[in-house]
Amino acid sequence: MLSWHRGISQVKNDPFRLNCLKVLLTYPTHLNKEVYRQKFLAKPNCRHVHLWLAHEGVNPDIPYPHTHVLIDFGCRRFESRNPGCFDFGSAPFRPLIHVIDNRTTNAWRSAILYFMKEDR
Repeated sequence: MLSWHRGISQVKNDPFRLNCLKVLLTYPTHLNKEVYRQKFLAKPNCRHVHLWLAHEGVNPDIPYPHTHVLIDFGCRRFESRNPGCFDFGSAPFRPLIHVIDNRTTNAWRSAILYFMKEDR
């Protein structure tokens, strides 16, 4: 199982820790959007989040079809020490995790603009 983590402080021997209000996930395949949405929103700590999903084809940055998921946890921080907290599917697929800096609106605005493009 492959995993990538951007925006998460993790020294080689330190345990995984995620603490965020907004996050961008990239899964290494196209996911069924409705199934993902239903399963994610059924989790106890994720019932009141805003969730966007977009499929993207092959591009120079990521040379395979993939799914981006943008999550806004609102005013309640999402915290986890489980590196598989966003794993999905029976395989399971582990996403690249990119925490969006909440101290600036530019990162969030850029993520929203990225999601406004049509699925490719």
